[in-house]
Amino acid sequence: MGKNALFDSGIEPYTPEQLANLNGQADAIYADFMKKVAAGRKLPLAKVQSIAKGRVWTGADAQPRGLVDELGTFWTAVGEVKKAVGVTPDVRLIFKRYPEKEGFLATLADLLSGTQAGIRATEGLSTIMQAPAARAVLGALSDVPRARVELRATGLPVQ
Repeated sequence: MGKNALFDSGIEPYTPEQLANLNGQADAIYADFMKKVAAGRKLPLAKVQSIAKGRVWTGADAQPRGLVDELGTFWTAVGEVKKAVGVTPDVRLIFKRYPEKEGFLATLADLLSGTQAGIRATEGLSTIMQAPAARAVLGALSDVPRARVELRATGLPVQ
């Protein structure tokens, strides 16, 4: 196993080298963000750095500092987009979410990743899969030709 195999896994704490690497990455991302804010707001980088100082501002606090032009909601932003692209306010926009929703298997893979929570989920899933009822369902499914399958509970007490 490589020395960074468990990096960011939640199983092992960061080594001093890993922590330095992680902090270096965060510093690079922050510096890039500061440059983009300065360019986008047409402010000198030094001014943006003096305002920011690593803090996160609410919209109300950012506005008097020149970091936002206007306060509003999602729909305020939608109205601004409509103006920017030259459509009338009554035009209905279609929104697409990114990233797109993942399917069941991708979600399951994320859950079962090498994190501590993923390891617990794997243990729980393993326990469930050993239950006689789960084994019976899996056995029945493996015998069925690839077609629609309907599972019905039988022999349950009437309520």
